[in-house]
Amino acid sequence: HVGVLRVLEELKVPVDIVVGTSAGSAVGALYASGMEVREIEERFIEMDWVSSFRDDPGRAYKPVRRKRQGWRYPVSPGIGVRLDGLHLGGGIIAGQNLGFILNELTRDAALVEDFDELAIPFRAIATDLETGEEVVIGSGNLSEAIRASMSIPGVYAPVTLDGRLLVDGGVANNLPVNVAHELGADIVIAVDITDPLLEREDIREAFSVVGQLTTMMTRQNTERQLKLLGDQDILVRPDLKGLSSADFHEAPALFELGASSARGHAGELRHLSVSDDEWDRFRNRLKAHSSSPGVITDIRIDDRSRLAGDFLRERIRQQTGEPLDVHALEEDLKRIYGLGYYETVSYSLVPTDGPGTDLVIRVREKSWGPNYLSFGLNYEDNFENDTRFNVATSLR
Repeated sequence: HVGVLRVLEELKVPVDIVVGTSAGSAVGALYASGMEVREIEERFIEMDWVSSFRDDPGRAYKPVRRKRQGWRYPVSPGIGVRLDGLHLGGGIIAGQNLGFILNELTRDAALVEDFDELAIPFRAIATDLETGEEVVIGSGNLSEAIRASMSIPGVYAPVTLDGRLLVDGGVANNLPVNVAHELGADIVIAVDITDPLLEREDIREAFSVVGQLTTMMTRQNTERQLKLLGDQDILVRPDLKGLSSADFHEAPALFELGASSARGHAGELRHLSVSDDEWDRFRNRLKAHSSSPGVITDIRIDDRSRLAGDFLRERIRQQTGEPLDVHALEEDLKRIYGLGYYETVSYSLVPTDGPGTDLVIRVREKSWGPNYLSFGLNYEDNFENDTRFNVATSLR
């Protein structure tokens, strides 16, 4: 996606509407917020993608007691125990660190609540887990919209937004041509990065079987969307053979694959080019939408757990009347998460009538608690026929 945008800029093709699903929603949101393609590339290359697939904040952010428990009972976060039975979380990953990454990426657009007010009108596509219907997100917190759109079922926990349980938009609409049309697009440049179906000899293990089924669903809804493309529309399909949606670390190579594919359509795209003056006006409009949150006027705790808000507030060093210190705030939230009570701990910025901004801290208690079974296994061998095992179980 990033490589295609780079070529559009090289050819001076202005974009009026951006619609994205899953990873496309992340790239699309950044471009729609006014971020330059060069900066998007730099951010993605420098980003620690591995941390987005991990919730643990690290030992430095945990109290001593939790460190001891983590050493003795490393199978975490544990099985939830309630009167109605045993429970597990909604995904392998709650998305704690992913939330921080998306907040940082969308910081310049953190105060925008209506996505029509971004530099370029934007929509993110998610899937309602209860009904299977596509959900078009056009307002709210931009980072939360991206998070919902790329919440891979079973990997990331679903996102609750406006009373709906949302997962990856690719399940319902992986190539949202219809949404672009509904927003008034006359010409659609569609970038299709849907994984190809595996050959029979590659379908050998459980993961490959599940992956094939997921690709089938995505491929089916993509084919329906491709039928909506007209003669004036442009379809870009990068050659991603040998690569998968997990190859984030191959960012530079992926950029070039997207760019090469887009250059293959240079003849069609040149018809959409504008003059230098028009292009300068377009770029200046994008730059003008960057905003600063200013000072923090109020700090609110959106606490849906059994712990008092004061318990959280006294652990946050950010003060009202001062600019937001993102680094210190994230460290404080990691320490709160390290207590082990919460599924996610996040923050958002809310515009006020005055010059400042409200900071909202959101904590969500683990949905599979409040009691937990954890497990551990110790193994010891002195290489002289003396082997010992210790199986440990903890009910907290």
